[in-house]
Amino acid sequence: MTLSATAEKTAAPVEIKRPRADRHAMKLEEQHRRRWFLQAPLGTTQEDVRYPDFFAQLARQFARHDIVTVLAPDESWEMELVVEAVRHGEVECSPRKVFTRKGIGSTHTPVAPGFHAEYRAGSGWCVIRQSDGFAVERGHGLESIAIAAWQRAQPRPVMQ
Repeated sequence: MTLSATAEKTAAPVEIKRPRADRHAMKLEEQHRRRWFLQAPLGTTQEDVRYPDFFAQLARQFARHDIVTVLAPDESWEMELVVEAVRHGEVECSPRKVFTRKGIGSTHTPVAPGFHAEYRAGSGWCVIRQSDGFAVERGHGLESIAIAAWQRAQPRPVMQ
């Protein structure tokens, strides 16, 4: 074998054609899918969210590829799901991420004798009368604001 014949065999490498993205295929994510957020109802578990009938009442709002974030009632976990299919009032989803969080439902802050502040799902931060569990102040985004609103509503002592 001559040197020129060996050079000819190694000179032509095999080219592999790989697919390339079309320059018109890229678009903003907001044009392709929507993002949703849902505060889960009281008593909901992570397993409940995975069943197709969990989103039955909301099925008309979803489309394939939408992303849904579900927050636990006590905020102890958060799950991100992607919608795979919507069929006859059922929504099939695949979980993408599951986060464990520090739940705030178990936090009780004493405010005054017989009263404490706590977070309640659907009501936000509340000041609770301990004798009967009634929320005397409710619907605040921060604990400190709920306590301040309760304190403002209390009668002031009469000075003589």
